[in-house]
Amino acid sequence: MLFLGFFQRIIFMILLFMPIFFNGVESLNRILLDTDVDTDDFFALLYILKLNRSEIDLKAITISANGWANAGHAVNHVYDMLYMMGRDDIAVGVGGEGGILPNGTIMPDVGGYLPIIDQGDGTDGYCRYRQTVPVGLGGRLNIDSNYGFRKIFLPQGKRQYSPLRQPTAQQVMINTISSGPTVVFLTGSHTNFALFLLSNPHLKKNVEHIYIMGGGIGCCTKNSTSSCQPGQCGNLFTDYTSNPYAEFNMFMDPFAAYQVIHSGIPVTLVPLDATNTIPITKEFFETFEKNQHTYEAQYCFKSLKIVRDTWFADQFYKSFFMWDSFMSGIAASIMRKQQNYQGENEFAEMEYINITVVTSNMPYGISDGSNPFFDGRKIPKFNLERNGVHSGHVQTRLRDPFCVVKNGKGKCQDGYTKEVVGPSGVPVRVAVRAKPNQNPKSALDREFFVSFLDFIIVIVVMAIETTSTSASEGSVISGSDANGVLYVHPSDNPGMILVPVQFDGTGYRTWRRGVMRALSVKNKLGFIDGSCEKPSTNSPLLRQWQRCDDMVTSWILNSLIKEVSDSVEYVNNSAELWKELEDRYDQTNGAKLYQIQKEINDLTQ
Repeated sequence: MLFLGFFQRIIFMILLFMPIFFNGVESLNRILLDTDVDTDDFFALLYILKLNRSEIDLKAITISANGWANAGHAVNHVYDMLYMMGRDDIAVGVGGEGGILPNGTIMPDVGGYLPIIDQGDGTDGYCRYRQTVPVGLGGRLNIDSNYGFRKIFLPQGKRQYSPLRQPTAQQVMINTISSGPTVVFLTGSHTNFALFLLSNPHLKKNVEHIYIMGGGIGCCTKNSTSSCQPGQCGNLFTDYTSNPYAEFNMFMDPFAAYQVIHSGIPVTLVPLDATNTIPITKEFFETFEKNQHTYEAQYCFKSLKIVRDTWFADQFYKSFFMWDSFMSGIAASIMRKQQNYQGENEFAEMEYINITVVTSNMPYGISDGSNPFFDGRKIPKFNLERNGVHSGHVQTRLRDPFCVVKNGKGKCQDGYTKEVVGPSGVPVRVAVRAKPNQNPKSALDREFFVSFLDFIIVIVVMAIETTSTSASEGSVISGSDANGVLYVHPSDNPGMILVPVQFDGTGYRTWRRGVMRALSVKNKLGFIDGSCEKPSTNSPLLRQWQRCDDMVTSWILNSLIKEVSDSVEYVNNSAELWKELEDRYDQTNGAKLYQIQKEINDLTQ
């Protein structure tokens, strides 16, 4: 291990998670996460899920469907990750059939598929900002499938995206926030949450704080041109010649971001200024590669590796940053301290800065066909001020001629989180740079790198009481001890087959012997023979036991031909599956019974 005092860190993790193990403890911070489910978003999601639930408890997730991922794929991706983490209790919402009427009335369950400026009274419309998101390589097609290996790696539970029955983003937000004080994390566009605020002003009092990853205030990005000036903080790599100021999350819906920043709710912003100071380093990547001790760690690393291998021009270590997960770490660290108004935390230096979000370009009050809030209307939509900050030219597309000037430097500022003086801005708590690792001898140069890996790769080690002899003798069922029955080797995955020849209904005892030998080697025999009993419902190891049991079940099913597998796939656990196979085939006439059953199934009228 490259971590100094690794075992001390495990003890620290045990103590950190101890409050979870007591019944009836309500979390101090209820979290709603609105995300566009890009790679860095699900790093943040998995990090949040590993936090102490008595302090920080994720209650709901809503999908930002006008950014980097398409709605159905994003929902299924989130469902699969939640199932892997044993958190099917978390509500997931996306879209909706509602819209915005011409007079500005927001209909119930407004879809959120479009930026507010282009939202009509249905789900179809023009999406000007999303044009900056690539469709192919490195874009939506790759993100939707996580480069093709999401379904191969992640286990699938019972929840799946259903357009007609899927809870909508607005329903989930209303249900979650009306249930009690809630902290909102935004790691995608702000469309969903801005629509919630505009439609439900009476619930705004229940939103305690908003944490945002997005924007850029006074920085230049690592891959900017040498002519980048302070303030040109954008990362719109597909359209930098039109808009060098905007960051993707803000640019996907500048008007929505403006509504959120100016909502009057306390805001903490983690912009590119801070994330540019925590790029993924080769040392972090190599340390992560050597420490994949949990399924979530394996999935994160596989995802990170394929992004690195397909990144442009060998610039990965210079231009891929800890964006959303860094924000989640900062937020969690701040929230652990009560009355922490200055935002003291372990991972970033903070300042208060007066900012706004630019939604249109000067001169204001023009009518050039670019701004649906004003063009052709006697009364501006939402009763906006006719010559106000929203009334200028709005970027219409990639390389908008209004935005491109002869010297190649774009002049449009749509989505720019701009520092301003006076009442046109609001004071926002801003992360300005990542803190270095307190251990100068560590290979990891940022303090958050250590925290991220600690939470992602470490499983809590606790003893559990069972009625078995081995438990009474003081054994520990461990998820991180390589000798524990709950340990998962980095090479293990749900798609594995235990034996070279799948069972086809004949030769059961030979197949059985091979499966048992393979499970014995992996120290998982106890799941099918009953010696590794299921922990009690309040045990800290229940989730890890369930995940291991699902893994063993998958291995056995994979070792059966499809006809046999289909006949037993609805069992509840691996022990039940094994007993069913034993009862059915471990008898002298088992093969004959199978043959008869097969012949009956093959009969046709």
